[in-house]
Amino acid sequence: TEILCGLLAVTAVAVGYVINQAASPARGKSGPVALRLAYWCESAALIREHPLLGIGPDCFIVDMTNRISPLRALSPHFYHGTIDPYAHNEWLQAIVELGIPGGFVYLALPIVALLCVSRSIRDPARRDIALVSIGGLAAICCGEFASINLRESILPIWYWTLLGLAMAVQHGDAA
Repeated sequence: TEILCGLLAVTAVAVGYVINQAASPARGKSGPVALRLAYWCESAALIREHPLLGIGPDCFIVDMTNRISPLRALSPHFYHGTIDPYAHNEWLQAIVELGIPGGFVYLALPIVALLCVSRSIRDPARRDIALVSIGGLAAICCGEFASINLRESILPIWYWTLLGLAMAVQHGDAA
């Protein structure tokens, strides 16, 4: 229950922060939040257009750039840049690229690993490794709701290692 309360508290603080930033009169604060919201709205439209199979792996950059380009022509100070490679939400971008079924299977990987490893917390021999796995996976998964670091070079190594460690601890192989 402590872990669940901690996750709820972090989520509440993050939501409050985003609302505060979005409401800021300073463009430097509100702009990035509003731009991400624009990406998320356009991503929702792409999901509605391609719900089963998505637009294809790594095709987000093409479709989103084409959708944002007319907006960029109207408001270049707001829609800055020339290409739009990421949705700034790993899970949403996975659903756009893989479709709803594929995106939910991708999201289920860390959720299943977290559920499996949470059973190992009661075992004193595995508790420390289980808590590290839970903390690391939870931090990465929460961060990916506003980021896309799993598509960069370093974080995927940690993510997939933590997924494997979580499953190994659950089976008693890592102790």
